[in-house]
Amino acid sequence: MSSSDSSSSILSWAGWAVRTLCWTLSILCSVGAGIFVTTHFYAVRGGQQQIAVAVLGLVLALVPLMIFGGGLRVLEDYLDAAVDPLMLYPWNTLLISPIIYLTVFVVALVVVLGGVVTARGVDVAPARGIALTGGVLAVIPPAILLERAVGTTAVVVYPQVIAVVTVGTAAAVLMVMQILERVQPRLVRGREKLAMVVIGAHGLDGLANVVGLDWMPALQAGPNLIAKHPANQFVVDVTSAVQPASVTAVIGDTWPFLAIKLAAAVVILWVFEPEFIDESPQFSGLLLVAIIAVGLGPGTRDVLRATFGI
Repeated sequence: MSSSDSSSSILSWAGWAVRTLCWTLSILCSVGAGIFVTTHFYAVRGGQQQIAVAVLGLVLALVPLMIFGGGLRVLEDYLDAAVDPLMLYPWNTLLISPIIYLTVFVVALVVVLGGVVTARGVDVAPARGIALTGGVLAVIPPAILLERAVGTTAVVVYPQVIAVVTVGTAAAVLMVMQILERVQPRLVRGREKLAMVVIGAHGLDGLANVVGLDWMPALQAGPNLIAKHPANQFVVDVTSAVQPASVTAVIGDTWPFLAIKLAAAVVILWVFEPEFIDESPQFSGLLLVAIIAVGLGPGTRDVLRATFGI
């Protein structure tokens, strides 16, 4: 490898690391504020276990906001490539890196704090309002892209891609859950929702990469996409070097990424055992948000990129 290639690779890794850090911090800061308000101002009583339940509820309620953030990144990709931009200056600057991370932070902060404050007024758990608001926001980016696909020639839509990824991710979650319930039931029993979200977030990321980078022509969804993350490209390069070409021609060279992501999800569940979460719910909640976000955010972005050919 030449010195210029090496420098380019290092810069690519550095850029990916910075973007991932910014994305995670934009969610973490808003969640940290929400957890603080929930545990100190929402007056959750009854001990650490009750606080842990409230914090985990908040973590799960943030899943739609993570999907929304991933969708915004696809709108950013669209604006970078489209001849017919859907938003004009200065509004399009809100979706340009690094400003987009501030946009995600502000939206997430408003939703989280608004949900907590509103819940205090009516004496209900804040998670429901946060999840509902996040769900509405999560629909907006794909709805905009779908409108552009129907109303213009700037975007195409391949519904078979999102269908395959969705079904495949669900199958992977069910398979891993079944294995864990037989081999290590304590990792999932009593917290099935959390386990499914962790496995699903990273399974989606892995499968979206496999489909987008290897199986687009087979699904009649245009050419394969180009890996945007150095980690994905590293897996592809290593697999291509080790795996026989005849095998690669049949199953592709990105499948190990899915296996790695599912294995990582199992390790996460093993580390965040129930006792650990009960002893330090606020700290565990922040870490879980970061872990879920780095799977679900990029996974959402990748599957929408593949679905709309961006």
